Amino acid sequence: MAGMIYLWFLWGVWIYSTFLLNRNHLNRTKIALFALLLIIVFPFGVRVDVYSVHLSLFLHIIICFYMIHQFDLREKLYLIVCSFIVGTSYAGFHMFAFYDPVWVVIEKSWLCVVCMLLLSFLLYTNSISSSKRMILVVMGTTMGEVFLAIIYHKNGLPFTTGSRNYLDFLSLSMLAFLSIGLIQFASSIASQKLPNKKGAVNHL
Repeated sequence: MAGMIYLWFLWGVWIYSTFLLNRNHLNRTKIALFALLLIIVFPFGVRVDVYSVHLSLFLHIIICFYMIHQFDLREKLYLIVCSFIVGTSYAGFHMFAFYDPVWVVIEKSWLCVVCMLLLSFLLYTNSISSSKRMILVVMGTTMGEVFLAIIYHKNGLPFTTGSRNYLDFLSLSMLAFLSIGLIQFASSIASQKLPNKKGAVNHL
């Protein structure tokens, strides 16, 4: 069922932030609140002129704007430019998959996740920019959904901006980012312990 991955992801975030995250964490309450709000608005959509838009999309943008409000002007401008690049790439990917689906040899959502992750790492090469990459993918693919809505509408085709399939894609992207972060954290811990072991061997 479309949207189940998204719901399971949000419930996992809410449970982690409510019961497992350190109570002194500065963003603990905010993370839990945002996750709960996204779960609440999940069933709803709105009409914006001739376009059908999932309500979660608006909340995603509000969360992103809240997260970047402390960025300096240069960072904000760079993020806008990168979001446009990601948005056009996302829309182009779906257009190619729509008109020529033969080349999509694996599940479209997974292939799109890989493409967006690679693009985010190319645009934000710094290893400490994981949160910026997440914001970039959310804002960029949201922009891409708007591009797709305009294209589909001009061709008389039905399209829901921020559909449940899109929400599943977004959840898979966030899970991929978190998995990469965990791998990087584990490798950094291992690399810190390795010199100590070498020193102990040399001492012997």
